[in-house]
Amino acid sequence: MDDLDSDSFLGQKEETKLLLAELAQALSELVKEEQSTNWEPFETHTHQLKSQLQADSKLFRRRLMHGYEVLLETLAKDQE
Repeated sequence: MDDLDSDSFLGQKEETKLLLAELAQALSELVKEEQSTNWEPFETHTHQLKSQLQADSKLFRRRLMHGYEVLLETLAKDQE
């Protein structure tokens, strides 16, 4: 059981790393796109950036919570 728990934890850790890498990539692409457009007012730019960051963080939280739910379900099945 301990081996399974550590394997599940390591899998979750890797999934979290991948999600963080996706978030970082999305942010990097967003900044590159925004830097290439110098015609927008600063307020519009900051509003769009904040909106995108909020959407990305919500997606990250949903995926993370789903991962924990799957982990808990797997652990519950293993205890049965």
